[in-house]
Amino acid sequence: MTSAQDAFAQVVATLSACRAETTSGPAQQAAKRLGFVDHEHNDEQVLCLLRFWDAAGNSATLKETWPGPAQPAPGTPDTHRIRVILAVTGQADVEEMIEFEA
Repeated sequence: MTSAQDAFAQVVATLSACRAETTSGPAQQAAKRLGFVDHEHNDEQVLCLLRFWDAAGNSATLKETWPGPAQPAPGTPDTHRIRVILAVTGQADVEEMIEFEA
């Protein structure tokens, strides 16, 4: 069975492809192959929120955000942020993040 640490590492490995392709597609595809599931949210700035839990109760999260309606000025490029977060019981969370303009 995959651990949250392994799932985190495998999704993080896709972030350079996400930046190069200016899409979260590679990370989302990897996450879904690993068993990440959609997580409900009400935030219109969140484009993607996927979570993975392992047998020990640790988790990995993939989250993509963009400025949305709160964008600072018309004509300003949308800056998308992709975060991958590892939460292991008894340890500080670990986060990797990239940004790209779409």
